[in-house]
Order: sequence, then structure tokens, then C-alpha cells
Amino acid sequence: MEQQRWVGIDVCQKYLDVYIRPLEKLFQVTNDEVGINKLVQTLKKIQPELIVLEATGGMEIDAATQLTQAELAVAIINPRQARDFAKATGQLAKTDAIDARVLAHFADAIRPEVRPISDESSRQLEDLVQRRRQLSDMITAEKNRRRGKTNSVQLDIDEHIEWLKKRLKEIEAQIKSAIAINENWKPKMELLTSVPGVGEIVAVSLISYLPELGTISHKSISYLVGVAPRGDLSA
Repeated sequence: MEQQRWVGIDVCQKYLDVYIRPLEKLFQVTNDEVGINKLVQTLKKIQPELIVLEATGGMEIDAATQLTQAELAVAIINPRQARDFAKATGQLAKTDAIDARVLAHFADAIRPEVRPISDESSRQLEDLVQRRRQLSDMITAEKNRRRGKTNSVQLDIDEHIEWLKKRLKEIEAQIKSAIAINENWKPKMELLTSVPGVGEIVAVSLISYLPELGTISHKSISYLVGVAPRGDLSA
């Protein structure tokens, strides 16, 4: 019987560090078209059971998409899951980074579910939601900077705050338009906002970051978010 292989990929902007377990093979490719093509060809030859990457703000998308298109099993996991696993297995000190070896071990031990790669419209919505949060954070930061400043500086900050608020409204309008014209998102939005305490921003964030919402159990969703251990999924 052929030995099963498990792959962990540590993603950064320029490089992909790849570890194949239990072959103990570690190699690096560039995180661009040339490097990813080389990665796909290498992994197609060994046909691993599962490839695990951390969600890294979108830097993992190109590699995950091409690996999936090559009919390889890919799971993008919440960084919290990888960090908790590393701590539990004694592979992480406070200053350590999660590396490809840990992710390969995670793939072997935890066997996370393969998740569909977001399509272009879903990634655009996620970008808009992320941009909205950034603008909101910038407005809060500018308000904090305003305290104790002289009048001229306060006026300058006020002008910047007004510009940020205008951009925030424009982004929110784009989000609403995207939701309204999508036949899958609109009913989810209506259902979520019907729950007491769930506003539009929370609902949009859930739709954006958890496309599986409504298609899998609440315990599976908890695991994907990183707030429930794998063992809880049996119920």
C-alpha cells in the first residue's frame, strides 16, 4: 500500500515554503506564476491526500486556486487553528512562526475539510468588507489624534475625517449593490438581519468570510472559524 502524503505550505508575499510529510522534504518556490506552476507539477506527481495553507490576507489565493484546478485537495485554515495546534503539540514558542512542517502535521493529524475556493465575486465582496473595516479604523484613529491638538491641526484632521466618511459611504453602497444583485447572498442577508442583534455589517461580514453558512452544521462552522475543537464535529 502506497504511503499517504500530507503537504503544508507556509505563504508569504514572495515565497511559498513547502513541506511534504512523511517524506521530510522541504523546498521553496516563488509566489508567482512560475513558482506556482512548478509547485503544481511537483505535487501532482506525488498526489498528496491533502494540502493545507493558512489564510494570509489573500496571498494564498493564487496558489490555492491553481492547486485546486489541478484537482488536488486543498484546505485553507484559520491561522488561529494552526497556532493552537502548534501550541498543543509543543511546536510553538511565543515568538515562533507557524511553518510548513506544522501545517503538514496539522493536515495529517486533523484532516480539515476541503473548502471551495472563493470565486471572483466573493473575493471582491471580501475586499470591500475589509476595506470598509480599514476606513472605519482610520476614522477612529483620526478622532483620537484630534484630541489636544491646536485649531489648525484639528481642522486638517476634520477635513480628513470627512473625506474618509465619504469614502466609507461609497464602499458601503458598493457592498449593498453587490449583495442586492447576487441571488445567493440576498436571501442570506435577509435571513441574517431578521435575527435580533444582527445588523447589516455583521451579516455582510458573515456572508463574505463564511460562504459555507447555511450549507453545513453550526458545529462545522464553529470549527472553520476556529472557536471549536475538531472533536466537537461528531455530534
